[in-house]
Amino acid sequence: MDHSEIIGKLVISSNFGIGTVVSVEDMTNSGRDFLVIECPGNVKNFIPADDTASYRFLSTEVDIGKIISKLEKTRLKPKDYGSKKERIEYFKKTSKMQDINIIADLLLELISLDDRSSAEDLIMNKFVDSIALEHSIITKAKEEDSKVIILAAIK
Repeated sequence: MDHSEIIGKLVISSNFGIGTVVSVEDMTNSGRDFLVIECPGNVKNFIPADDTASYRFLSTEVDIGKIISKLEKTRLKPKDYGSKKERIEYFKKTSKMQDINIIADLLLELISLDDRSSAEDLIMNKFVDSIALEHSIITKAKEEDSKVIILAAIK
């Protein structure tokens, strides 16, 4: 399969942050392609190309703008979970998702909670950091400046 169109593209993952696809290889001779992703410090990560839950390609500037607008304009009513423990487990499980729209929705849901736990605060901060990192790379802003923008959007 020809993967030349993704060579050089930036990807983001909760496992390694941001990296660049440098090649696609069948490392096991099984027909399963792996993305070879180079991260800062010349660290290489290998991710199965079909494991789209563990990585995604960086959003466009238009897409990240829509996410910030969504964070500014949308407020959710908290969902009803069976218990606080179930709610925390839900956020822990879904915090591994890579889709930026899902991350934004989860962030909005966490913001809506009056009784957020420390575990949920950590997950919420992870989402803010993730969106800020992506925003900073796309807009070529400092990561701290992007974080200020994201925090202002969710206030």
